[in-house]
Amino acid sequence: MKLRVVGSVLVCGLLATPALLAAEVRWVAPPGCTDSGVVVEEAERLLGRPLATVEAIDFEVWITDRDGKWRLQLNTVARATGERAERILDGKSCDEVASAAAVALAMVVNSHEAAEPMENEPSTDEPPPGGDPPEGSPQPQPKALRDAPPGQQLRGSLALAGVGDLGAFPSLGFGAMAVGAATYGSLRLMAFGEVLVNSHEQGAGQAADFVLTNGGLLACLQRPLGSATAWLCGGAELGRLSGTGVGIENPQSGGALWWAPRADVGASFPFEGGLSIVSQVGLVAPQIRPTFVLDEVLVYRPVAISGRLSLGLELSLE
Repeated sequence: MKLRVVGSVLVCGLLATPALLAAEVRWVAPPGCTDSGVVVEEAERLLGRPLATVEAIDFEVWITDRDGKWRLQLNTVARATGERAERILDGKSCDEVASAAAVALAMVVNSHEAAEPMENEPSTDEPPPGGDPPEGSPQPQPKALRDAPPGQQLRGSLALAGVGDLGAFPSLGFGAMAVGAATYGSLRLMAFGEVLVNSHEQGAGQAADFVLTNGGLLACLQRPLGSATAWLCGGAELGRLSGTGVGIENPQSGGALWWAPRADVGASFPFEGGLSIVSQVGLVAPQIRPTFVLDEVLVYRPVAISGRLSLGLELSLE
């Protein structure tokens, strides 16, 4: 039941859309960096009017510090179509990329309202469309914004996580999970490998040790939720479930093929240096459910649907 509640909350979040009000600027930056109000005020000065008068688009501004390399990521969301555009800019300081963010905001608004294609926008070292900026306004010097079609930028990441399983073993099993992910717009593809173990006491000094090793693929749809990103996935895993008797006269080992469709919901929460906290909840339906027997006594058979929960760290490979 808890898994269903978590899944429902994340799915509802993925389907949520912003209210049709004035332009919203979602701001994420390290502590001590330039305040969002300063950037918005400068953008409005360059634009010649408040951002509150803009109703067609919303903005997501991310500023990160990666070992002294400052990066601005500006995402633009068109409310009428849901179309997204992403721009990346690197600089030497927070103030530098924040100044560029103000110029970029003004450029995007003017470009959008003039119905000009995004890819034809001038770089940040040119004055914004509609006239020269006022004398003395910040002039960013970092690399030019790298425009791409809305959301169409391939990215990779690696993650390591601890995993718990309830259902594949007689009691709660624990292990580790490694994940390689590639994202492209709203699509996310994950390849993973897991190792889970469990020790089951049968009584009278008898026990059985179980090991599940598997790997698989998950195809996902993802969507930003404020500073976080959530995803909904479907896929399958393939591996081997084995068991060994302990504390008996003639200990034996046995195993069987393990393959199962699975569905997952997950989310990542960035905090610093390209690192994010990632968590994932999954339901697994094994299609082969072997029966393990210890001294002619039934030990265990995996249930029809088991649950997985993982929590770990993800490193962006940008």
